[in-house]
Amino acid sequence: QAAEHERLTRECATKYAGHDEASWRARFAAASSQPLRVLIASSRYSTFVQHSARDQAGAWQARGHHARVLMEPDNHTQLTTVSYLRAIAEHRPDLFTVINFPRSTLAGACPPNLPFVCWLQDAMPHLFSESIGASAGDLDYWAGHCFPEMFERYACRRDRALSLPVLADARKFHAGEIDPALRERLTCDVACVTHHSETVEAMHA
Repeated sequence: QAAEHERLTRECATKYAGHDEASWRARFAAASSQPLRVLIASSRYSTFVQHSARDQAGAWQARGHHARVLMEPDNHTQLTTVSYLRAIAEHRPDLFTVINFPRSTLAGACPPNLPFVCWLQDAMPHLFSESIGASAGDLDYWAGHCFPEMFERYACRRDRALSLPVLADARKFHAGEIDPALRERLTCDVACVTHHSETVEAMHA
């Protein structure tokens, strides 16, 4: 596995050699006529993020781009650095995106000159550390829930951030008008839908 890691690291370095911010700017400017290749990493062991990753891939595909979700193939497998590098070598993405995890947390699993987007969906503890901003390079970007503390305290670059709502796929979630009778029956000030083990009353208390 160590030998395969070294081989794939060299292969990815060769494939992305010579790419810099200017060349990527030109590549993305041509995206309307030359579809982008996007790799989205997630985990089948997550409760919600895996669905967001698939929805994100669907959004790219609906716009004519080539998006692939990298996830464990079964319930007894875990991804390693080799898994990420192999997917990058095979798919050769123009963009690598991971929900809630920046490049620095993947420890060598992504070439430094491949654009990387950390899609911020949850306020996870590892996103609030002294190293989070310092470890980000010129091709590291933030999108989604851009928590102010990351930029005010932990030196993340605001010019590399784009605030966006959580993705919701209209093919899964109802996006049309609501039946008036249903709206009247369900109208409330606060709604709580959860698979939490405790009751709503206990959460409220």
